[in-house]
Amino acid sequence: LTAFTSERENAVAQLRWSTAEETNSFRFDVEYSLNARSWAKLAEVASTGESAMLSNYHYTHASPANGLNYYRLKMVDQDGTFEFSPVRSVAIDKADNIVTLYPNPATGRFLLKNIAGSVRKVEIFNLAGNRLVSLASIPAEGVDVLDLAEGVYVVKIEKSDGTVVNSRIVVQK
Repeated sequence: LTAFTSERENAVAQLRWSTAEETNSFRFDVEYSLNARSWAKLAEVASTGESAMLSNYHYTHASPANGLNYYRLKMVDQDGTFEFSPVRSVAIDKADNIVTLYPNPATGRFLLKNIAGSVRKVEIFNLAGNRLVSLASIPAEGVDVLDLAEGVYVVKIEKSDGTVVNSRIVVQK
């Protein structure tokens, strides 16, 4: 193992590592922890096996926890022996992804605050799960709720990066 790095990209953790040479190598187990003591296997990444050249690998942890996430590699050989890499960490601040609907309660329209990136779709559901509104974007003047009855609704926002954010809005007349 010549390099092992971890870094945050938006709300995901990108892990990258390299080997200069591999002999009898079988796989890399990507392991994850929230306390750097108890570990769980996230994935298996096949190794090149036999190589005298530089080999590069990567893994994307698409749903890390909010806060500090720890990662290590379990490098497993063909005969079952293994070694662990040094531990790396990534800090995730999901507060960046908290969407605020305002005013809440809404009487005619509501606006969205803290929407980073473009929005693919906005949908409003009643508490029974029925979709009542579907929009391809967020209008500059806000989302119209004049046709909705008083009550509580779930607003589902799908961002262009695939992230889905659900929030509640109260509609009052």
